[in-house]
Amino acid sequence: MELPRAGDKNSQLRSDYSHSIVSDARKHAWILYFCVLIIIIYRHFYRQKTSTFAGAGDGLGLTGGYSSPSIVLDLHACLILMQRSVEGLHVGGKSALDWYGVRQYLSQQSILHLYGWTTVRLPGWFTERFPAEYHRKRLFDEPPADPLHAGPFEKRDDAPRVSTPERTLLEVLSEVGVRQPLQEARELAESAYSLRADVLRDLLQRCTSVKTVRLCLHLGRELALPWATKLDAAKLPTGSGRAWVSRSADGLLVLKP
Repeated sequence: MELPRAGDKNSQLRSDYSHSIVSDARKHAWILYFCVLIIIIYRHFYRQKTSTFAGAGDGLGLTGGYSSPSIVLDLHACLILMQRSVEGLHVGGKSALDWYGVRQYLSQQSILHLYGWTTVRLPGWFTERFPAEYHRKRLFDEPPADPLHAGPFEKRDDAPRVSTPERTLLEVLSEVGVRQPLQEARELAESAYSLRADVLRDLLQRCTSVKTVRLCLHLGRELALPWATKLDAAKLPTGSGRAWVSRSADGLLVLKP
């Protein structure tokens, strides 16, 4: 009978231990390979997603281009992105009133009215999905990057900048005689009867357009709006003693101080 050698047990232990090391090494290699694969897939979709916003080129100072029509753009996210490149960019005019629920004329495809301090051209990837018009407007004496009485919509952290109802009305009135019908402006002013007189006063005192100040006071008195009685025309920039006269498709508009 062959007796077991003294070293056989140690040899068996070394063999089992070696197999264990090899198995663990293979397991770790597969885990590493899987992690690398996940990272590659994530980076691919991340780049595809961010290419949506890359280079609002077209005058906004961003580089790159949009090339994936399958990605759904979010309006608020796009506006927040463009705010970084366009000084004072915000939703205003009739669009802001629409966001606040004040609407007079319904259209099948409404135009988004954007306002800002500098002259820019909205990027094609944005206007293709969101029909919009940009207005370079310096209606108030204010810091270009921090528009007066305009802030995140509904005061949400992730919302784009929007004019307050008081600023919005003045933005609409400033366009009367240019591209804004007077009758629609009158109806919008009548719908905005609950404006805050103190906010409106602050805006009017810093308004650089005599026509806008006079038209606001005129409509307020004509429509007997509550805030009109709280505004003192003598303390507002209504210009000289001469009447302001403008002829448009609506006829002759005469605004007295």
